[in-house]
Amino acid sequence: MPAVRYLLGGAGVCPAQARGRRPQRAIKKHLGLAQILLASTGARAQTADFSGVWDVAVRELGGINYYLPMTDGRLFVEEGGQARSKDVNFRVDLIADKALGQPRLENADHVMIVGTGVTVDAAMKSATTEMIRWLTDRYGLTPHDIAPFLGTEMVLAVAPDNVDALFRLGNLLLREGEPVPGRIAESFACFHRHAQLAYPAYGCMPQQSELPHRLQHDSEQRDYLRDTGGDIQRFQLADGSRIAGKAVNVGNVADAVRQWQSRKPQIIVIDDLLTVAALEKLRRFCWGSTIWRDTHPDGYLTAMPEHGLACPLIAQIDEELRQVYAEIMEGHHLRYLWAFKYDSRLSGVGTHADPSLVTFNFWITPDEANLDPEHGGLTVWDVAAPDDWKQSEYIGDTAGCQAYLKRRGARSVTVPYRSNRALVFASHLFHQTDRVNFRPGYTNRRINLTMLYGRRRAPL
Repeated sequence: MPAVRYLLGGAGVCPAQARGRRPQRAIKKHLGLAQILLASTGARAQTADFSGVWDVAVRELGGINYYLPMTDGRLFVEEGGQARSKDVNFRVDLIADKALGQPRLENADHVMIVGTGVTVDAAMKSATTEMIRWLTDRYGLTPHDIAPFLGTEMVLAVAPDNVDALFRLGNLLLREGEPVPGRIAESFACFHRHAQLAYPAYGCMPQQSELPHRLQHDSEQRDYLRDTGGDIQRFQLADGSRIAGKAVNVGNVADAVRQWQSRKPQIIVIDDLLTVAALEKLRRFCWGSTIWRDTHPDGYLTAMPEHGLACPLIAQIDEELRQVYAEIMEGHHLRYLWAFKYDSRLSGVGTHADPSLVTFNFWITPDEANLDPEHGGLTVWDVAAPDDWKQSEYIGDTAGCQAYLKRRGARSVTVPYRSNRALVFASHLFHQTDRVNFRPGYTNRRINLTMLYGRRRAPL
């Protein structure tokens, strides 16, 4: 808990078992706190002025008295180890026939809850629970609305299975979180739990599920799950745990770094990216997990972190990629990822650029599935998305991107598909899926994973 900066005297309640005793002793004995702090924390609160008129709402229960010792009626503000006071006026309102978990305070600018407990953590949880109730009951806010005000972590402390909060915290940690140890593991844990709660039934498919390639995929996956002992009725996450040994090969590092530092534009190929153990386990995870939630009319399905893609094995791959290819990453950290699974012959992702700085794109389907060994990979152009383009211009507008490439006289290179091959390139370069011609069958479907490092600056 951040250090308390503001103290409005104290407020407490005499529990029923303390009737007839002095309120001060009851507070100390039963709440474990000499004072119940009315406090606000964080950078914003450090400049807040809590002087003025406050409404204090309390509840009336038989035999329970609210005790509001306001010291001498002043607000004490800690500044550099010194305390100074301001006058504060309070009005106590009795709300009839309304049960309140804790006293509530409100003025024109702030709302505040009194949290009580035998420990500071318990008091914080008590206050947070009541604040959520208040914002929901009085202002009609949802947990998704409340999270920006209280902090998603605080909401999860009270409601650990809140799907909206899990999704939000996972994304905040992944996209915006400080690059500290444990960030990816915590983000992925949120996404993992989100997927378990959000997709309980395998039969609950997303929109556009009537598309033939969606229906064909789901039928094939059910057969695969049935043959491998999976549950075809419920959401499935196959074993995606970390492996005991290394996940990333180190044999090609020196050559890859040399090419990266010398080539303009920066486009390199790394074969045998993963160790055999990591590659095989990642394949089984992608085959056995019902994480392919988004359906694209062009013929491919998408698995996002919140769908269940974010597994510990991928977190391990990220850790090792940043260690092994540090000279390529240049300090950039994982900021997003996804996986695509393709129909055997339909088209793939159109021309676009990525909202990052370094893109690791690698393929995991066995080579024997590819009927056209000279294709099936990725085409990359030597022209980048302009810095002043919005994301909606370089993602989702294939025709606009192609028109720009034509005006610029761009040249392209097509890298053929190979299993366990990574194509690493500067993310702002335009690229698209090459034509796909793979064998029919579930485990023959082309699967690629994309991991984005660093953040592209948004235009002003």
